Amino acid sequence: MTDIDQATSFYDVILGIMGYVRLYEDPGQFVGYGETWPEFWITQRSDLSQDSEVSKETYISISAPSFEAVDAFYKTGLEVGAESSDSPGYRPTYGQEFYSASIYDLDGNHIEASYYELSSF
Repeated sequence: MTDIDQATSFYDVILGIMGYVRLYEDPGQFVGYGETWPEFWITQRSDLSQDSEVSKETYISISAPSFEAVDAFYKTGLEVGAESSDSPGYRPTYGQEFYSASIYDLDGNHIEASYYELSSF
């Protein structure tokens, strides 16, 4: 992350939709999010600056607890400064029950929230 404080504010909101909270942190350095154990980490990157061109090749997928959580992840992400990658919807390429949405976070990382209907397992 180019700005860990800004990223933390962003991820507090969108990961909160998935039920994740800050579980471990070293202010200004890193933050670990999860429900009971840190599963998603963000770190300060000293080798990046606000003016650096950042690749949009990093891809992270988060399992959402419901369709509504996917929709809220996308809508809220855009409200807090994310860029749209793919609006909420079914992705038949990955299975008839696969529903997802994706955004680019403040540093250009590609973040997807996805939900599988239980009937698909």
